[in-house]
Amino acid sequence: MSVESVLERLDNDKITNKRELLLMLVKVMEIIEKYEKAKSGKEKKELAISVLKEIIKSSPISDEDKELLDALISNETVSDAIDVIVMVAKGDFEITTKAVKKGIRSCLMSCLKKQS
Repeated sequence: MSVESVLERLDNDKITNKRELLLMLVKVMEIIEKYEKAKSGKEKKELAISVLKEIIKSSPISDEDKELLDALISNETVSDAIDVIVMVAKGDFEITTKAVKKGIRSCLMSCLKKQS
């Protein structure tokens, strides 16, 4: 599966607000997991990050917000979020997915506020 094929399956979804990064990440991961069985976890993670970079580039948000979201990728915050999402999906935590999403969103928002 390529970046382009994941983008096609997203049906041209864009990030319209910097707070939507996590939700878009989850959508991207779901598509990759559904259609890409042969890749390793590391390859899937790299693909998800590459897709997010492309989505950020083409999203109708300010250059400042794009820089901020790119920084979250560069400083590995997104990579860490992927690891947490995968652990939750595997059942490594005894908490609900909703609680994890809320926690990750809170963490990302904290990072966004610090960068602003």
